[in-house]
Amino acid sequence: MAQELRRRSEYLVTVNRRLRQQITDRVHLTDGACRSLAEIGKRLGKQALEEIATIVKPETIVAWHRRWLRSVKEECLSYLILFGERALWQALTEYVRHLGITSM
Repeated sequence: MAQELRRRSEYLVTVNRRLRQQITDRVHLTDGACRSLAEIGKRLGKQALEEIATIVKPETIVAWHRRWLRSVKEECLSYLILFGERALWQALTEYVRHLGITSM
């Protein structure tokens, strides 16, 4: 199973690099695409991103994740009156669960 996943990963990395070579202009991504890349990138970690990221620099993906997480917190705070850090984390946890996000 692990070997099969490695082969698939190697294939996708190779395809990604070939497609990237064909792109001559800047790639424009939607907010949803940026958020998806940020979530996956966070789970992978910066070292793995250094090896496989081709369209967007790993630093950009990490920055997107920070910005997106900050915007979620700000949105929570704009609708709620929270008393203490524990209440903030509970509200954030419920919000993330509501959105169906798998990791933060």
